[in-house]
Amino acid sequence: MSTSRYTPDILAGNEMKFSKKVIVFIWIGMAFCSFSTAVTMAGDRYSGTSIIYSSPEWTPFYYENENGGHAGLYIDILKEIFEQQMGMTLDSRIVPWKRAQSNVREGTADIMITVATEERLEYAVKTELPVLKQFLFIYTYVD
Repeated sequence: MSTSRYTPDILAGNEMKFSKKVIVFIWIGMAFCSFSTAVTMAGDRYSGTSIIYSSPEWTPFYYENENGGHAGLYIDILKEIFEQQMGMTLDSRIVPWKRAQSNVREGTADIMITVATEERLEYAVKTELPVLKQFLFIYTYVD
């Protein structure tokens, strides 16, 4: 099995499960580092308050699990930041994308996770550092 210079050997074969776990760990670590200073400064200031996260379902980042609860990488990151570090309650709501944006614009939701655009920056502020960096690639057949 040959790999191109763009495909690390660790992603080939049986190491795929291991590499996915490493990538998830790195994502969570980056998110935690991004917010750690702000969270530490917030202390008990926000303890007991609720924060509403509005977003469409997007597996594996945000989805409804078999028990009817919300799960995914974004939920894990947000729970660590808001519940564990700040003592807040996370209220997550699965809605269509346009509604998620209008919920934040109108103030019926507090946060969404997305790419900053000029239009969004007219009604919302973004974090200084990204919560998650993704590297997507195009794949095609071998021949």
